[in-house]
Amino acid sequence: MQIYLKIRQPAVTLMASACLLFSILSSCGNKDNVTKDALEEAAQTAGFQDGDSFPETLLPEEFRFWIDYYKKLDTSVTLSNFKASGVALHFGPLEEATQGDFTLQENFYPLMAFSPDSSLVIDWISYNHFVETTPDGGKKLIGGEADQEVALLVPGKSIAWQLMFNGPQTSVETAAWLTNDAFLLGLIQSDESQNAFTPEIMLFNLKDSTFTNFRLNKSIPNERQAMADGDFTSSWLTLKKFKP
Repeated sequence: MQIYLKIRQPAVTLMASACLLFSILSSCGNKDNVTKDALEEAAQTAGFQDGDSFPETLLPEEFRFWIDYYKKLDTSVTLSNFKASGVALHFGPLEEATQGDFTLQENFYPLMAFSPDSSLVIDWISYNHFVETTPDGGKKLIGGEADQEVALLVPGKSIAWQLMFNGPQTSVETAAWLTNDAFLLGLIQSDESQNAFTPEIMLFNLKDSTFTNFRLNKSIPNERQAMADGDFTSSWLTLKKFKP
């Protein structure tokens, strides 16, 4: 899996880029001090040791829906069974994301994850997709392919950073912010055998340009997914009032 950022600007050093991100994100949120302090602490990627789990009380609601979906496939899917790798890594140079027509961004806003101050948005869904209006006035997501781009966008501006570009074996399915400069991604990784997959949570901190991961301590057989009433994305689109 490749992890790197891209930006629609001339090439700059990682340190300068991190400063740029911090200046964009530095306007404070409106959470009470106790909650804000707890979230800031949880956002420290280097603070997790091998085998740790992400704090249950700080898990965003979007992730509860994601975990609850997979718990229906396998009862072992609980937050406590997502184990930290204990390794915090730095992500690389910022480069331009692969974005299409920026004028169509707003069509996807209901499906994206906005930072608490709305200065940035995580987009894991628009790559090679379109939003279609159905005859009854509803919304439907169409298109798509095996590859996936995960990007950070500045709403209303033609600026995009590429966080990840995934092949068919990796798929980000949900995202949520902890603070204005830290967020979680929920993804699944297909095993090399293609007979099973493993859910994983990634924590990104833009303030120090680091990320770490929490991986479920077992794989889920693909046959469990086949027995479910639709995949996660179909359930999630229905939740968002889109036609799957």
